[in-house]
Formats: sequence, C-alpha cells, structure tokens
Amino acid sequence: MKKIFISVSIALSLFADLSAADQETEEPVFSGASYQCKIFDRYRKDSGFMKLTADGKTLLISNRIYASCKGPDGKNIALAEQPDPQYKWEDNILTNEKFLIPRNAKDDAEKYAKISRKITFGQNKITVEITIKNLRDIILPNTWQVFTEYLALVTDSVKGMRAEGLLPDDQKISTVIPRKYDRKKWGFNQYIKQLNLTDSEKIDMTVTPASDCNLRLNHYGGKSMELKIIPSVRKTELDRKAGTETKIGFAIEFSKP
Repeated sequence: MKKIFISVSIALSLFADLSAADQETEEPVFSGASYQCKIFDRYRKDSGFMKLTADGKTLLISNRIYASCKGPDGKNIALAEQPDPQYKWEDNILTNEKFLIPRNAKDDAEKYAKISRKITFGQNKITVEITIKNLRDIILPNTWQVFTEYLALVTDSVKGMRAEGLLPDDQKISTVIPRKYDRKKWGFNQYIKQLNLTDSEKIDMTVTPASDCNLRLNHYGGKSMELKIIPSVRKTELDRKAGTETKIGFAIEFSKP
C-alpha cells in the first residue's frame, strides 16, 4: 500500500508538469521527421522532455529522477530531481546537470547526488544517457526503490492505442489502453524490456531501455501514466558510497505503423 501511495504522489507531481505545459509558449523545439520536442519551459524553469508530440498529440511530458534512501533513523527519505533552468544545446544534443534532493525541500537543501543527462535528438530516434553520481553515502531501501527515470505518458493522448511489451523471457504482452481505467484488467505493472505504442494509423513509438535497465508502465487511472526506466540493482548493491555512479539509458524511436 505504501508503494502505491508513493507512485500516486509522483504521478500527481508529473501531472502538475502537464498542467503547466498546456500554456502557450515560444520555447526552443527540436523538430524531427516524426515528432517534435520542446526542450525548455520557462514556466517550469526546467529542460528535457518538456513536451514530446507526434501527429499533434502530446505523448510525453517531463522526465525526472526519483528515488528513496534510508535516513539516520531508518525511515525512508523520498528524493526527487531538482529542476534547473540551466542547460546546453549544441547541434541536436541537449545536456544538463541537476541535483537529487529531498522531495519538497527548499533549493538550498542538502544535495544527495548529481544528475548529468545527455539527450541526442535524431530525425526518428531520441537517445538518453544519464549518469547519477552520489555526493554522499546512500543506502537504498530495496531493489525497486532505486534511482529511477520517470516520464509522464499523457493518458488522453494514448487511450485507445495498442501497447505491446516484451517481457525479460521474450514473451509478449499486449493490451489496448482503456478509455476507462479498470485496475483488474491492467496487466502492465511488471518489468518489460521494450514497449511499443501505436494507433495503427499515424503514431508508432517504441521505447527500449539499455541492456542493464528495465521498463515499467504504470497506470492508476489518472491524467498521466508512469513510464519508468529502472536500472538493475542487486541486493548487495544497495549500500552506495559517495562517488558511486549509476547509469540509466534508453531510446525512443518513431516509425511508420
């Protein structure tokens, strides 16, 4: 129940990003052959996947690292990526550096880790490389509350699309994203190693994590769904010393249905 509460809280935070992004802005946009991505938003004072669209539909909004760690009293501390308006844009590559701090903390809060992100935009493919470097010793609570990249998938834009996932054993799971959410019929709350979304007409988007990462697509019936990229971490690797680096990578590719 506690894990569900944390995920719903994150989903609400991502939806706050969605509401801000609906405002009309004239911010930098990369236009590929099959998609457009706004890379900076002055309202949220942040950079990254501010608004990823295809065929006029907003598919993804916001990408942030979330995690939990154990505090001195043994209780979990929720951590979140701190927005930062500073970024570098050169040719088709966006780079930025941000920090991981306790959620809802002030800007001058203690920094737990440094996040370096590189996003390479191609005509039909986006490649994301993330390095998270501990600035202090961190003990992760368990193997599912590790450093995780969260992307908000806009429910209204993808409902009615077919979602097909590839399980770690190469078995396929498939469903149509329901227009009315039914928790009992949602079968994607498990690890997958690839996700394809298509409307069979104009949009075909495939998300593939790096070989040492997994995906999860969580749906709670809200206005955004969680697309999570999770690095594989063993139980013996939960105690992570200052200077330890965690790598997260994934690609988003568009093709013709």
